[in-house]
Amino acid sequence: MKILIAADNSLFRNALKSVLMHTFSGAIIFQAENRNELTEDIKEVHDFNLIALDFDMSEFAEENTIAMLVQAA
Repeated sequence: MKILIAADNSLFRNALKSVLMHTFSGAIIFQAENRNELTEDIKEVHDFNLIALDFDMSEFAEENTIAMLVQAA
């Protein structure tokens, strides 16, 4: 299982990663702390099973986040 966690708060990312690693043993977890990392991860590894996305990330305040993700894939 491939999981992508996208959040600008490192404490949140690490806590969620810990929970997901415990819940889904063997999962490969990627982390993105900004829009650039998010789009690069989606372009490079476009078959994620789960994307946990923080819609309150400051970089997405005025963007159509879902449309951007679809374009990146």
